[in-house]
Amino acid sequence: MKTKLIKILIGGFALSSFSSFATNVNDLKLDCGGKYKILESKKYFVDNSGTRVNSYFGNEKKIQVLAISGGDCHKLVNGYGITLDIGEVLVLGKPNGIGKLEWLGTNHEEIGMVVNFGITQNFSYKTKDGELPWFPTLHEESLNVLGKNGKANAALLYGTPELKDISDKTKNTIVEKIMQDLKWGKDFYNNYIGFYNKVKIKLALKLIPVEAEAQLEYLNNMLHVFKNITKSVTSFVTLDYRIAIGSTINKLLNKFGATKYGYTKLDVWKKNPIFFAEQLVSWVSSDIEKAPVLTEQEVEDYLSYVLDMSKKLKQVQNLYEAQVLLVQYKNSAIVIKKVAKGQNLSSVHYALTTQASEDLEEILKI
Repeated sequence: MKTKLIKILIGGFALSSFSSFATNVNDLKLDCGGKYKILESKKYFVDNSGTRVNSYFGNEKKIQVLAISGGDCHKLVNGYGITLDIGEVLVLGKPNGIGKLEWLGTNHEEIGMVVNFGITQNFSYKTKDGELPWFPTLHEESLNVLGKNGKANAALLYGTPELKDISDKTKNTIVEKIMQDLKWGKDFYNNYIGFYNKVKIKLALKLIPVEAEAQLEYLNNMLHVFKNITKSVTSFVTLDYRIAIGSTINKLLNKFGATKYGYTKLDVWKKNPIFFAEQLVSWVSSDIEKAPVLTEQEVEDYLSYVLDMSKKLKQVQNLYEAQVLLVQYKNSAIVIKKVAKGQNLSSVHYALTTQASEDLEEILKI
């Protein structure tokens, strides 16, 4: 595997499509390490009582690099922007945190020890088995060695194109693959699966195509994702990654006015009131296209629909799905009212007709 990969890179090909063979993180493992000597070693305790951070014991060491060896060590500078020199003195394990620091004395048994060290490569977009499904079309990697961190120059190391150079077709192919790989339901937020679901979705947000037709395809894919991850959501917390997804979809809906399959932006927002969440409307300051943009008539049509749906959902609110959707609709009405009355800092503006105002008040009574 590694031999095959090296031949491809030496050949100088600028790869712009998926590789025909599976690449594993072990295939990209760098041969580099060395030795260091411990000059000083001090134990400490950080007391974070009263905070959300755990208290902990630590060991700060002053070290000196004695040797650096390995066939790939020359890649540290150009490939990752990391310099490491023989004789260099570094400090490892420095205490951090907001708590009270207590030094516990010298760790005499460690002073003078010679220790072997290696490097740690961190790969984004890998599977649980360590495979890199989009390598080398898309690759992000970082490196840590003796506390020094660097991001891989993937273009130099592997011939990976920059995002701006990836074709719209390839971008949408990756997004479709992400959709296929996502785990829905209760597993979506569970530990390992949940973490990598979020990593994949954040990647999808970087892959917005350039041409209109490709953007419409992208919009359809992201709508599918957003619907699946907001079924039980009535609001978002600060920095929730779903806010970025909703904002991206709103912007594309405002741009095109409809989806690839002819559903108008108002149709989409009627069926998915979570797009009117406080964080997707009231927090918009400069780019109002990130929020649903509605004319006076569209506001009236939306609120009329919400009133009708709220009455129907009220009759079946023993069902959990109905409860959530009813809250979403009522919250959207509250946000529209706040914006219309200028009760927040949003630059979005909604105008209410007499009929819209009456429907809005009826919604809030349900």
